Amino acid sequence: MVEATQPALGSTQAPGIQCLGPVIYTHASPQAAHPPPVSVSEPPPKYGFGEGPAARPLLAQQPRPVEEADEDPAEDPATHSGRILNDFANTGVMAALIGGFSLGSMQATEAYQFGRELDKGIYILNFLAVHLCTCSAITSAVLYRCANSMADPEHVVQWHGRHWMLMMLPWGKFFIGALCYLVGVVLWSYRDLEGHDFSQYACTAFGAMTATVGAGTAAYVNWTGKRAVTRLTKQKHS
Repeated sequence: MVEATQPALGSTQAPGIQCLGPVIYTHASPQAAHPPPVSVSEPPPKYGFGEGPAARPLLAQQPRPVEEADEDPAEDPATHSGRILNDFANTGVMAALIGGFSLGSMQATEAYQFGRELDKGIYILNFLAVHLCTCSAITSAVLYRCANSMADPEHVVQWHGRHWMLMMLPWGKFFIGALCYLVGVVLWSYRDLEGHDFSQYACTAFGAMTATVGAGTAAYVNWTGKRAVTRLTKQKHS
């Protein structure tokens, strides 16, 4: 008669193995029959510019409510991303153009008498226009490059919606810079036509009217355009 023996202390024999004579029988435990699933770690997500957990406290913004949104939810993502890229390109080109005009006005230092407050005001306005428009052009170029590097148009639309305040920087800086340039041109003509009362007042009035109309048109179109798009979108999906 052969008795089953327990493995000795320090033996390499695994638990659950009993030696009966020359034959070895193994008894598999329920845990060994059903091993736990092996967890496979997913690759880390890829984030674009201004995305990811570390950047969210600084750049991430809440999406705009439907009443303030300027896009149609049912619009094709490719068409929407194309409009976003066109907006960046258009703003950057126009900002660079106005910034160049202002820089040319600043370089004509012989035309300034810095002892006069009017001349200092004209120079400061041109200085602000150069910096604001140049910064607008650079920001537009950076945003355009980031959006263009995204392969999926849907990612561009989502990125644009999350960081809508960042997307307003190029247009806001260009608007203020262009307004500074126009006001500087009006004051320049007022200074150069000193002593010619009719021409001085006529050019000043015309220049002020042009600057006011330009600023008012931009504000009016921007405000009423968004309201019209929102109203048409609600009618379309109602």
